[in-house]
This record gives sequence, structure tokens and C-alpha cells, in this order.
Amino acid sequence: MTEQRKFSRRAFIIPAIIVLISIVNLITGDCSRLTPEMWLMLVVGSLCVGFNEEMINRGQLIVALRSKYGEKGVWLISTAMFAVFHLPNIFFGTDLISLIQVPFAFGMGSVFYLARRTTGTLIAAMATHAIWDFSVFATKSPFMGAVAPFIGIVAVVVVVIQLAREKNRNQQS
Repeated sequence: MTEQRKFSRRAFIIPAIIVLISIVNLITGDCSRLTPEMWLMLVVGSLCVGFNEEMINRGQLIVALRSKYGEKGVWLISTAMFAVFHLPNIFFGTDLISLIQVPFAFGMGSVFYLARRTTGTLIAAMATHAIWDFSVFATKSPFMGAVAPFIGIVAVVVVVIQLAREKNRNQQS
């Protein structure tokens, strides 16, 4: 669960912003509709989703892909798979909004990839994912939907820059 090849720690600013936005959303958002039982289910559900989706996409999948692809391919394929895994939501009540969710999930997958690559541990990606999901589902704030695509785009750009820097370092050594 630890990463041998880390990105610059400065790139962690993107996952840190996501965590900060999630906390602000929980503080300022309306959670009044949630009963204590709903809070408990939401906490457990968010932890389980964060753990499972990250274990598959930034854990097992990344390790398997590294045996065949370079790191750019690893990021693209694992993040695209994460995005595509959200398509079945169309069968669980999100209708055609799931089609919009795919590129959004690619951006968020890039945030979680940054969390893993900058800290060296999958636990950071799991925790970032869990707090994000918890915040989104606890408050249903339109703010999250407006900010997240922008952060996702920035995350993709930061990943591309970090991968290019890593490639240059490897070529020079």
C-alpha cells in the first residue's frame, strides 16, 4: 500500500483543497434532514466506498497496470476505469446524469491518484475519497457540483505536469 515513486509533495495541494472544500461544505451545508441512523449509514457507506473503490482503482489496478504500461498509461487507464465504473449508476436512479458523471469522475480520480502519488500511501486516497463522498451525500450542496469539475480539470493538468517531470528525471538519471 505504499508508493515507491512519489510525486512532488506540492502536488498534494489539490487533494488538500478537496478535503478543505468537503469540510467547509459539511460546516456550512444543510444536514438537518439526516437522522442519527442516516449519519451512521453515511459514515460507514462513505468509508466502505472510499476503501473499496480506491483499493480497486488506485491499489490493485495500478499495481497490475505497472507491469505492462508506463506511468502515463497507468494513470490514464486506472482513472478511466474509475470513471467508467460510475456508469452503472444510471440503473440506480441517476438517469442520464451518469453520462455527465463519467468525465467528472475522471477528474476526481485524478485527485485521488495525486493523493496516492504525493503521500506514498493508498490510505490518503481512501481518506480523501471518503470525506468527499460523505460531504457530497450529507449536504446535497450545489456548491460541490460547481467547484468539483474545476478541481478535476486542475488535477488532470497537475498529473500531466508531474508525469512529465518524472519522465524527465528518469531520462536524466
